[in-house]
Amino acid sequence: MADDKHYVPGDYYQIDQIRGYKVRASRTRVQWDRIVTIPPSFSPRQPQDFVIGVRDDQSVPLPLPRQKNQFTIVGTSVVAPAARGATSITVEQTVGFNVGDLVQVMLDTGMPFQFTLASYAGNVLSWTGTGLPATVGVLYGSPIENAVVDLSSVGGA
Repeated sequence: MADDKHYVPGDYYQIDQIRGYKVRASRTRVQWDRIVTIPPSFSPRQPQDFVIGVRDDQSVPLPLPRQKNQFTIVGTSVVAPAARGATSITVEQTVGFNVGDLVQVMLDTGMPFQFTLASYAGNVLSWTGTGLPATVGVLYGSPIENAVVDLSSVGGA
């Protein structure tokens, strides 16, 4: 007989905290979060609750101070076309260029051409020896944007 209204020694009544029914203590279980319920409503603890984090040590074993940023680059751009074989180019400005500096100009072919600056007058840089192996400032439109860089100044203070 399923009569639950009789005395059972040591088996008291409890309230199922999920369903709200009165049930015998022998039929209940206590969940991980201390909620009393019957087995069909029982919810085990999530396994991810037991994951233990691993310390991620991101310290540098041999820390060194940062180097001083040194981005001193003397450069300008070509403002007038120069033909193949020319030994001078007209640039936007010559500030920072010195005689004897190693200078690089980007040719219209996309290749760099390097020369040692022999002289500059106004906005014209001149060198001796090999002339330009290709044109400068001819293939690209207005404004001409072929870069000219003083390589002697790269990395200097």
